[in-house]
Amino acid sequence: MPTKKSKKKIKQGMEKTANQPDEKTTTPSAKYPRNAVDKALRIPKAILEQNAGKPCPVKESAAFSGVGAAGPYQVEVSSGIKYGFLERPNPGQIAVTERAKRVLQPQDPQDRLEGLRDAVINAPVISDVYGHYRGENLSDAQFFHNALSDTFGVPEDKVLEFQDVFLESLRAADLLAEADGKIRIVDVSKGSDITVTSTATLKKAGKISQSWSWRFVFRNDAICTPTWRLLLEDLYSSNRKGWA
Repeated sequence: MPTKKSKKKIKQGMEKTANQPDEKTTTPSAKYPRNAVDKALRIPKAILEQNAGKPCPVKESAAFSGVGAAGPYQVEVSSGIKYGFLERPNPGQIAVTERAKRVLQPQDPQDRLEGLRDAVINAPVISDVYGHYRGENLSDAQFFHNALSDTFGVPEDKVLEFQDVFLESLRAADLLAEADGKIRIVDVSKGSDITVTSTATLKKAGKISQSWSWRFVFRNDAICTPTWRLLLEDLYSSNRKGWA
């Protein structure tokens, strides 16, 4: 028979358990990268510059950036992994990927842009939302908010954060066309969309010549084949002086 004292302990234990939050009802960790794509490059950049790109412990990588390895830094590491800029070769270690090197150490004028685009359209959840809206205008703010929560499973308390990350990332990757108050998602599966949007933007900034414009058209993964590559090299080599 339990004594009065033991009954009191049991009751106290039951009350304590009842007052504890149910772990199953707490918001799960975000499946999407919580940093915009260009903001997720700080860690791989630091590893490339201060550790020659070699794998290193997470804590050591934080020291390269002069910050602590807890809290926000872990979120940034997670974002880098989700964008494909970082990988885990061994438990507790992170390493810079080829995608990150392509963006941070480009060998071609379009490497950075193409690397950012690859990262965005392959990132969890972001890729789903991009695939749904590509080639179309974004719906009104409230409808977009509802779609993110109901269709794509973004937790209600994370919707505004996701919207910021999504739009900032697409803008960094030149995947947004904004005009007359409308936001259109550029469809990179269509060569014409890429040429009109990106080449026009680069020309306006005075950073690309006609020769590189042609090269960008033919290098696009959506339309690039061995035949196109041969045509490209022929055009580029024979017209470089005239177009530069």
